[in-house]
This record gives sequence, C-alpha cells and structure tokens, in this order.
Amino acid sequence: NVPFVVGPEGGTASVLNSTVTLTVLPQSLQQSTTILFAPTPSPPSDSRLIPGTAITIGPENLLFSGGATLKLKYDKSKLPSNVIQASLEIYSFANGAWRQIGTSAVDSATQVVSGVIPGRGTYAVIGTPIARIALTPEGGALVFVGRTRQLTATALDGAGKSLAGRTIAWSTSNAAVATVDAAGK
Repeated sequence: NVPFVVGPEGGTASVLNSTVTLTVLPQSLQQSTTILFAPTPSPPSDSRLIPGTAITIGPENLLFSGGATLKLKYDKSKLPSNVIQASLEIYSFANGAWRQIGTSAVDSATQVVSGVIPGRGTYAVIGTPIARIALTPEGGALVFVGRTRQLTATALDGAGKSLAGRTIAWSTSNAAVATVDAAGK
C-alpha cells in the first residue's frame, strides 16, 4: 500500500512509478484523509483488461463529495489483440462485474486514460466493445432506383454512448440490389 494524505484543500498524488495519478478537488474531502493505493496483481478476469493497470484505492469509507480524477498509465504493447487504444476507458469493479465509470478519456499520445471516480474501489483500464451500430437516417430510409442516399453509422457501447475513434467499414451483401462506397453513400 502506498499512502497519500490529502485534506479539504485537495491535492494530487502520483504513485507507483507515476502509473497512477489521483487529483482530489478542493472541498471533496471534509477532513485530512490518508488515501491508500495498491496494485491489484490478480484483478477479476476480463479479456479486454489491460495488464498492469488494475489498482485498488482505499480506505473502505473513502468518498469524494466533488469527485476526483484518476489517471492510469497503460503500455500499448500489452493491449489484447481485440482491443484498440480508442476503446480504452476506466472501469470499476463492483458487485461481481466490471462497469464503465462513464467519464473516461484516452490520450493515446501519453498512453493515459483518465476519468472521475466517486471514491474507494478497484479500477482498471479496459477496452469498451461496440454493442450496436446506429444508422442515420434511421433504418436506412427508403432509396429509390437510380437514387443515392448518404448513411452515417455511429458505434455505441452497451449504455448507448457514442464510441469515438471507431472505423466503420461499409459493404453490401447484394450489389445487384444496392451498392455502397467507403463513405456510406
């Protein structure tokens, strides 16, 4: 465990060889608190989890009233084959499952994923899969013989949040009926 003491004035801790940074906003804590950081050597399994990013933050009663920003550094050479950098987000482990924290941002240049956390917990960098593709115009809309229509595809996660940085490959299953170019037209 690596301890860090922070008070109501807030502060920033960079620990574990600068692979973990926590910035606590002013007034997020009522009193001085010792925050504990511990690597999680055997985190709960997930095929999209980036090895070496799991961290447990405590103590048990730690809660940030204004939130705190957690930054986790990752090694892109350790990305599983089914994960791209644009898909990386911070997840927390609770009630037997990994869940997105919902406020993540990835900086692929510095190989850091950041997000706002509510308090204690086990956190890790995990690649978010595409749950569905939304087409606009919705349902593809009607296209008449000899006419064209521009379609736009948006990759969405399980919560319906747009996933940036995803490449959409357009194709047709029957070129005798309809064709599509690389831009979705």
